[in-house]
Amino acid sequence: MAKVPSMWEGLRVVATGSCEGVATATACPSVTCQAAAFIADGGNTGYVCIGNASTVTLAGNASVTTAGMILGTTTSIGMTPFIPCTNLNNFTYICSSTVDWFTYICIG
Repeated sequence: MAKVPSMWEGLRVVATGSCEGVATATACPSVTCQAAAFIADGGNTGYVCIGNASTVTLAGNASVTTAGMILGTTTSIGMTPFIPCTNLNNFTYICSSTVDWFTYICIG
């Protein structure tokens, strides 16, 4: 039987890191990659929103066109699947509290 190719075959972790809470939309660090995943800390006091534009806003304060994707809540860890991208800085984030943070993992 022929092997079914995987879209992840041959990829490896190229970077991991964290981003601290910010109250204004901020670009993620520049990391060349093929996909990234984001994980919010379960101990955050608020939540983190991830978007793809400098106009990303907190989901509760936003229109449908600017609301970021919410990562977790104050009682749960939130994690995205791997999202295809060419650079981690294609994503922006904003936090509901400056003490909140998230980690990322990039593969390429």
